[in-house]
Amino acid sequence: TQVTVLAKNWAPHTVSFDLDRDKDSIDFQLKRGRTLRIRFVDSAGKPIPKVYIGIAKWRGRNAFHNQRNPGVLDTKIPRQADERGIYEWKWAPDDAIEFWFEQAEFLDVRNVTLVAGDLHEVKMERPVVVTGKVTDAATGKPIPFFKIRPAVGPIIPRLGSETQAGKNGEY
Repeated sequence: TQVTVLAKNWAPHTVSFDLDRDKDSIDFQLKRGRTLRIRFVDSAGKPIPKVYIGIAKWRGRNAFHNQRNPGVLDTKIPRQADERGIYEWKWAPDDAIEFWFEQAEFLDVRNVTLVAGDLHEVKMERPVVVTGKVTDAATGKPIPFFKIRPAVGPIIPRLGSETQAGKNGEY
């Protein structure tokens, strides 16, 4: 069993213990957190403001998060980059954290592992608009209704918008 402690200005800390053996108390010794800084830029190097930052995993587990969900404790871990495209978490742990990043005008970026200390730069790409035709191979006539879905590795479209409807053979 594992328990993670979060306290502002202190690095998150996880303790593993055996429920059968460690029944009396479990002690935590917290270290000061380190500053994690990320600069978000587009392909031309211009800052991207208000990027949303999500924590996917720490130490291979979903030990804590920074999303806001009803009925879930607010960890107070920052969620968004500022107007200059800079994200700063002043009490991050000193080991690797896996993140995902979203901004409405750009493709999401997933599976990015960073460590507090240096300033990290993350480049985000604008979505590519693809158009085309879908036809019956035998007759050449347009397919009246269909769905099309991209598949693009670690950079993916915004959740919920992956599948698009096409009609009259066009998308």
